[in-house]
Amino acid sequence: LVDLARLPNAAHLDRIYPQTVAVDVLVAIITISATKTVTLRRRTPEVEMDIVEVLFGDETRSGFTVSFWLAPPNSARGKDGDVQQLRKTLGELRAGDLVLVRNIALHTWKGLVCGQSLARRWARNSTMLINLVDRPTVSESLLLKWERVKTWRDAFVG
Repeated sequence: LVDLARLPNAAHLDRIYPQTVAVDVLVAIITISATKTVTLRRRTPEVEMDIVEVLFGDETRSGFTVSFWLAPPNSARGKDGDVQQLRKTLGELRAGDLVLVRNIALHTWKGLVCGQSLARRWARNSTMLINLVDRPTVSESLLLKWERVKTWRDAFVG
């Protein structure tokens, strides 16, 4: 579990490319964008993907964006159980929710560190979102982090 302020910087991620750094974070949602559909033109045949961007923060930093790439629900890959569960969870989340996000791949975009979801198709572990609505029954260190993020959220997210 990593604090957002302790994520590697863009220069480090660029230096170790093509390696991928994957992290787990416990964060509060600041905003969730509407789903956008994009066409990946470099593929043959062209493939459509849905993207949901979520802006996160914790008590150490705000403004960390994660892009969740999802196969459209009517496609064969969109019917995959992991994709369906991730899409369902994203649809239920609201600004201010506390979530545990597992297996976020870090990358750089225009000099900023961002995250993106991992698909089981390309990695051993896919990205998971766990909504921590109530006080979770977890380890003491995770509970302490949850309390710090909740206090930050109550003061800054609303």
